[in-house]
Amino acid sequence: MKKVLFLLMILFGVVNSFSAHVLNNKNVGMFTDKEMINLVSGSYNTDTQLAVVSKAKGSNQESTTKAENDARLTLQTTIKEYSYLVLSTYLKEAGVTGHGFDTKKMKDIADQIAKEALISAIQKGKWITGHNDTVMLYLIEKETVRKMSAKAFKERLTNLIDKLTEYRGVFETLKITEEK
Repeated sequence: MKKVLFLLMILFGVVNSFSAHVLNNKNVGMFTDKEMINLVSGSYNTDTQLAVVSKAKGSNQESTTKAENDARLTLQTTIKEYSYLVLSTYLKEAGVTGHGFDTKKMKDIADQIAKEALISAIQKGKWITGHNDTVMLYLIEKETVRKMSAKAFKERLTNLIDKLTEYRGVFETLKITEEK
């Protein structure tokens, strides 16, 4: 019985300690916490921003830190997913395949962009609910992530073009040698 109570306490503590949600037009209706929705409402624009809201039990420094860490981690994942979407679109449109131009590499680049872009993320708000919970909203402009993704893809493509240009000189030399 002690084990069951201990496991229930841990489970209850984990479930209620903190949680983060990605805000977008599709899932705003999924929130059951109307107070949290009212607190963050109007503080973000899902058309132009990636936004994440996090809630942690309590209103002390530990709760604030938990909510902030959870929000930033979830935002980093959201940035990575969005960047990968942008990079995948570029990859598909460019029609380039091969080493360094595959989905695995685009995921790696998106992961790096997410880590770098997180620095540009801003804490849009921090609130304490009537139930003494800490709610935190973090966001980043989609355009920032798009630009970073485009820059990374362009750098990869430029490196490929430079390498092909370098090879062109080698192939032209081979052609001249073969004609002799």
